[in-house]
Amino acid sequence: MTSAMLLPKCPRERDPKYLRWIKQQPEWRCLVTGRDDAVACHLRSVGAGGSDYWVFPLIQPLHDESHRRPEFFYRYKTVLAEWFYGLPVLHGRFRAACKHWLALTHYPFAEPLGGRLDRRDRCQRAL
Repeated sequence: MTSAMLLPKCPRERDPKYLRWIKQQPEWRCLVTGRDDAVACHLRSVGAGGSDYWVFPLIQPLHDESHRRPEFFYRYKTVLAEWFYGLPVLHGRFRAACKHWLALTHYPFAEPLGGRLDRRDRCQRAL
C-alpha cells in the first residue's frame, strides 16, 4: 500500500475592502453589456481558492452562465483579455488610495517587478 502526502491548501486571497473599492470605479461595468449593476466574477471560483484581486465585472445572468458553460470564456476572450491587461492600473490606484495596502504581504503585485514570487512560492513561505 502506498501513502500519499497531502499538501496544505494555499490560503485564499480575500480582501473585502478591495471588492468594495473596485465596484465604485468608473471601469466597473459589465464587460459584455456595459451595465452598471455588475457583480464580481472571480477568474478562479471562490471554492477553488480564487483571489479577490482577480475579478471582472459581469451582470448576474452572465455570471451564472460563466459557471454553467465553459465556452463562455472563449466567446468573450477579447474583452476579458482587455480587462485583465488593464487590471494592474486599477491595482495601482487601489494601492495609492489605501494606506493599509502597504502592510499586505500576500498581494501579487506588492513586490518590485522582477522580484515577484509566484503563488507556489508564497504558499511554501506560509508553511
